[in-house]
Parts: sequence; structure tokens; C-alpha cells
Amino acid sequence: MQVAQANGMDIPTFCHHEALAPWSACRLCLVEVNEDGRTRLVTSCSFQVKSGISVTTENKSIRAIRKMIIELLLARCPNAQAVRQWLINWE
Repeated sequence: MQVAQANGMDIPTFCHHEALAPWSACRLCLVEVNEDGRTRLVTSCSFQVKSGISVTTENKSIRAIRKMIIELLLARCPNAQAVRQWLINWE
């Protein structure tokens, strides 16, 4: 996440804060990493950058997963205004 932010890329998150250790709790910062021909989803706040990888921060699949995560958070915390606002802005 830090490398992406340093390069002007915006990755959504609820739990990331620069003063705290990465926790990967909200899962909104999912990105797709391709390494040695293998693609997988990882949390960008806790993934260690290394040479030889390619990272996709936004595509149809990632957006669908992030939307589902927000909907699950909203189902668990229906009165959480931050979650509700995020979903409204998402659509």
C-alpha cells in the first residue's frame, strides 16, 4: 500500500493507518499480485513488495470483491455511517 500511495495510486481501506502496524482486518485493500505466472489476491497493507511481481490495483473482479466486503460490513454493522457512505459512494 505504501508503494502504491507513493506512486499516486489510491487503494481503499478502513483499517490502515500509518501510525499502526498493518492489521489486514478490513480486507478492502485487496490487490491482485502476479508472481512467476501465479495470480493471487493479497491485502496491500501487509504484502511485502519484491522485484519481479506485477500488481493490479483495480479491475472488475477486485471491485466486485470490495463491494461484497462493504456489503458484509454493512450487514454486520447496519448503523455504521462510514460503511454506509462508502457503499453509497461506491455505486
